[in-house]
This record gives sequence, C-alpha cells and structure tokens, in this order.
Amino acid sequence: MRHELRYPAKTKAALEQLAARRGLSARGIHRLLRVAWTVADQQQHAAPTEDDLAVAAHLRQSLENS
Repeated sequence: MRHELRYPAKTKAALEQLAARRGLSARGIHRLLRVAWTVADQQQHAAPTEDDLAVAAHLRQSLENS
C-alpha cells in the first residue's frame, strides 16, 4: 500500500516518526495507513494529510486502551 498509493512527503515523514516512536511493525504501519486513507476519504482529501494520520493514530490508540 505504501508503494502503490502516493501521499505527501510530509505525511510520509510523520508516519515514519510515529512508527519509530510507537515501535510499530510493518503490519501496524500498514493498518495505520489504511485508516488514514479512510479518514482522508471521509474528509474528501485526495490523499492522507498529517491531520488524517493523527486521527488514525488516535483511533488506534483508543482501541488499544479499551
């Protein structure tokens, strides 16, 4: 998914920082990016933004804590 769909370099950098900070596996990164694309679609963005990624990360953290 990371290679097939293009998204902004700022979003890619934010994703890499988030993955390193949280110790995400490749599967975790993929899942987070899928949710970010869903959020972007709902917001009618052409590709995920940093904000979309932040929402996806928040949703993931909320699910892990419940």
